[in-house]
Amino acid sequence: MSHREPAMLSLFISEIEARVHCLLPDAMAALSELWAGCRVPIVPATTRVTIEVGSLEGDRACSILLDGELVAVAEQPADVVPLIESALYKALHRQQADRALLHAACVVIPGCDESLVLVGPSGSGKSSLALAAVERGYRYLTDELTVTDGTRLWGVPRAIQFEPVHASHALPPRLAASDLGLYAVRLGGMGDQLEALGAVPVRVPVAHELVMTPLPVKAARIVRIERGTTSKCETLSALAALSELHEASFVPPAFSLGAMVGRGRAFRLVWRDPTEGLALLERVIMQTPAPSIRPLA
Repeated sequence: MSHREPAMLSLFISEIEARVHCLLPDAMAALSELWAGCRVPIVPATTRVTIEVGSLEGDRACSILLDGELVAVAEQPADVVPLIESALYKALHRQQADRALLHAACVVIPGCDESLVLVGPSGSGKSSLALAAVERGYRYLTDELTVTDGTRLWGVPRAIQFEPVHASHALPPRLAASDLGLYAVRLGGMGDQLEALGAVPVRVPVAHELVMTPLPVKAARIVRIERGTTSKCETLSALAALSELHEASFVPPAFSLGAMVGRGRAFRLVWRDPTEGLALLERVIMQTPAPSIRPLA
């Protein structure tokens, strides 16, 4: 690795400005596009962290440092972007003491500022439904990281990402438009065995699809999602919705999430096809009274 100054990329994730330094042009190009929605702040940055990618002495492996602390070692070039992302998430988790960080997708219903906060366990389809929503004209906040301070919510708008696939495997029809050339990963193998290279299917939202301002939590609707053999949707009680939000929190929030829930503001969606499921959810929402502004005590 040369001794010239490393390339630098600033990314804004919630209130953190992460400055990424890396001399690997392919990794920086991929990171820049995958996190294009985070190139400008949604809320003012109050903290700055530094992520550095450097070579280990006498080894071609790369060290990943977060504010000078070694947090990972990339053994192959295909490991670099995933490990930089891991360092970004680590920085976010460290700095959110006065925020609730939710493992949730978030999109905005066309023509208004009502948001859908999609919660559910890993594999329940947050990214699939976020993609279906964007394709139906919804605006995009995030496919997995929603942040709230109790009165507002915003997202970490990286690209919509799906489970890695082998390069030789055909994508399912719903992911046919995904980009496979942007995010390479290792699917297996050890050391120098790179024959198991694959790719993460991604959809990079364009500027007009993004929401770059915080939204009121009182206009949020909580949707508990899960996969099923048929699609169905029903209302969810405020207490059940509050329980889902706490389940989705990476750490117990330091404040009440009650303002996010209320009568007519929570649903349970079981979906078989993401477009079909989203259309069903829309119909149920249209038949449900507008969100109550009275928070749960």
